[in-house]
Formats: sequence, structure tokens, C-alpha cells
Amino acid sequence: MSDLLSIRQIDVSYGDVQVVWGCSLDVRQGEIVALFGGNGAGKTTTLRAISGLVPLQGGQILFQGQDISGLAAHRLPELGLTHVPEGRHVFPQMSVDENLELGAYPKRTRSSTRERLAAIYELFPVLKERRRSQAGVLSGGQQQMLAIGRGLMAEPKLIMLDEPSLGLAPSVVATLFETIVKIKALGVTVLLVEQNLWESIEVADRYYLMATGKVVSTGVPEMLKQDAEFRQAYLGM
Repeated sequence: MSDLLSIRQIDVSYGDVQVVWGCSLDVRQGEIVALFGGNGAGKTTTLRAISGLVPLQGGQILFQGQDISGLAAHRLPELGLTHVPEGRHVFPQMSVDENLELGAYPKRTRSSTRERLAAIYELFPVLKERRRSQAGVLSGGQQQMLAIGRGLMAEPKLIMLDEPSLGLAPSVVATLFETIVKIKALGVTVLLVEQNLWESIEVADRYYLMATGKVVSTGVPEMLKQDAEFRQAYLGM
């Protein structure tokens, strides 16, 4: 598999405070790659840097071989890269339909909006049942489905999911991870930031582990229990 996303030695700061230090990782086409780490490890900042929401202080980001390091955030969905941020951020006063349609703003997707809506409602049947409802009255799980569905409306090659299971009931979490596997089966590559470690291990092809702003290990999920850096970061051992 070829690299869809390549991050090379990026440094990211908020003002005078450096948060990410020389981070490098690759995401190959067709994979689910999990990015693990404790609170404050730099995971969300890394996704925000990829999306152009925070500037790089150094390093390079390549998407499909194109340097996107300096591109504005609104240009990336047109290239096939979408970001579902932590916290869902749906538009509460707008309907489910309207929220999803906003995701189809890249020019290359506008002619297929109706077909994309049908595909999203097949992936998330409960959203079809609530399509006329305001997003603000949906449950937390339904809002997360809506946020992911909106990201998929842009027909991405790569979708980045930041803490999609945060605050959800266990039964909803199980359904969510089943959906992530289905997204991969649709041909969409996934970069997943997630604190729900064991569920993520079940679906991920590879992982990267961050601590204090740096990637400290990488491999396949089966390696994690033998990974000393992992035990230190997550288990305090």
C-alpha cells in the first residue's frame, strides 16, 4: 500500500509553548491507523496541524504526495481530506439533512449530493429516521454519527476522527467502532485519535503512541501489551 499521508518531523506551538516535537507518521491507503497517548500528549494538535488549523513551526505534511503544509484548512476537503473534530460541532438549529448537505461543499461533490445523502443514511439508518429533526435535539451518539456523516459527505480519501467515542454509552461505542470498520470497507482511509484503547486495538491496522508531544513507538496493535512505552503512558508501569 502507498502512503496517503506522510508527516515529516513537524513542530507545532501555541504561542511560546511548543506542543508537538518532531512528529513523524505515515498513513497508508486503505488503513485504519490509531494515534494513542495520554491527555496532553499532542494528538489533537497533530490532527489540527494536518488540517491547517494551527501553523507548523517546522517539518512537512504530504497528502497524496502533495505538500499541504501551508494550505488553508478550507482547501483540504477539495483534495479529499476531512477532519471530524472532538466535540461533534454540529449546527444545533439546523436539521440533520441541512448539516449533512453542508459537508458536500467541495465543488467535486456537489453534483452527487443526493447520492451521498442516500449512502450516509444507509450507513446510519437512525439519521434517516431523524432527517427533519434539529441536530440539537439528537442524542450524543446520534450527533456523533451526524458529525461523521457530514465528514463523509465530502467523499474523502482520508477521514480523521478525533475522540469519536467521547461521552458515549458503551452500547453506542460498540456500534460506532463497527461503523468505523464499515467506513474502511467503503474505501475510506481512517486516522483515529481515541482514548477508548481496547476498542481501537480491535479495529486498527497500525498504531502510533505519543507522549509529551513526541511519537515514542509504532507498530501493530498486537505489540502494545509488550510495549514498555505504552505501559508507561497508559498503565503507569
